[in-house]
Amino acid sequence: MALGGSILSYSESGSGEPVVLLDWTPWQSPELTYSLNNRYRVFSIEPPEADSTSGSIQDIAEAAVKVLDSVGIDSYTLVGTSVGADVALRITMMRPSCISSLVLVSPAGISPADSRPGHSPSEACESMLAHPEAADVALPESLRTEVLAALMERSTGETRDLESSLPELDCAALVVIGQEDRLVSRQAGHIWKERMPNCSVCYVYDTGHAIGIERPGALTSVVLDFIERRETFVVENRASIINP
Repeated sequence: MALGGSILSYSESGSGEPVVLLDWTPWQSPELTYSLNNRYRVFSIEPPEADSTSGSIQDIAEAAVKVLDSVGIDSYTLVGTSVGADVALRITMMRPSCISSLVLVSPAGISPADSRPGHSPSEACESMLAHPEAADVALPESLRTEVLAALMERSTGETRDLESSLPELDCAALVVIGQEDRLVSRQAGHIWKERMPNCSVCYVYDTGHAIGIERPGALTSVVLDFIERRETFVVENRASIINP
């Protein structure tokens, strides 16, 4: 699906209630994806290819909405990670009536830190992992890493104007932030919790930006619990820290 210079592709798997996943980190989150596929009908939207990223973040979000309109789902849970979370936020603002619940993992567009995402695989490890020296993971794919780093830098400049619109979003929402995230400011969790009416914020202990790589079990557990309970989760868990 092309719009404004952005071309997006998607895949569909699983069965049940629809979940739209934008897992836009260099490594992706295999445990989260696998667990969602086992319980839900998952539409995974991939980030733009390297030669089709000339559009703005808003253009990319509009292309994603066109994809979702084309598959014919009118109500779904929306899950975004990293820059995918920033795109998911824009989708929610364009289609608020379609979003049954919203999960934003490591959103960096609103209240970003001063650090920059790494454009190379080794730089990505340094900027996105709490303990890159001890990480037992393969380096991410080089081209994907470069594309997502460029999109994140663009997003942090374009998304700041959306902060004032957060009070208008009344869907049940979960924001998950790694306590050692170098790309998200310390004030971000407070902003999300205070500005969005039905938002719960969870901090994952001893992890950086790529929570799905360093703490996959913790991320999967809280996301699945939230999707299952939605408003009840929000009422009971306005803010918490997930320890090992």
